[in-house]
Amino acid sequence: MNALGAFSFQPHNLQPTRITNHSATLIDNIFSNSFDQHVIAGNVVYDISDHLPNFLTPRNSFSAATIQPNVFVRDYSKLDEVTLHNEIKAIDWREILSECHDPNSLFGTFHSTISQIIDKHIPLKKLSRKQQK
Repeated sequence: MNALGAFSFQPHNLQPTRITNHSATLIDNIFSNSFDQHVIAGNVVYDISDHLPNFLTPRNSFSAATIQPNVFVRDYSKLDEVTLHNEIKAIDWREILSECHDPNSLFGTFHSTISQIIDKHIPLKKLSRKQQK
């Protein structure tokens, strides 16, 4: 710790990374000496092992401050729920999903079919800066 501190390295994970029934210890560490970036660090909680994988994601401070992300919301103002439900009910899933047996492709087909209908009936609308505030 003294050697790391001498070069201004700071730990980013402060939560335990190995958890058992009788203990919780921090044995996996991520150290950094970069002060010009904000970072997000943490553990991924997953019960396949008693070790939790940890992560560190740098965020550039200049990009977060200057670039405003586009925010989109669904426009429900012209939604006709009955028409939307009827169009979804009218889908012949056997015909659409019979083309492939790969689960990933099947889900992709399902998702794109439903997304097209939803986009048609409840389109995305970009919010103005005033609306975002």
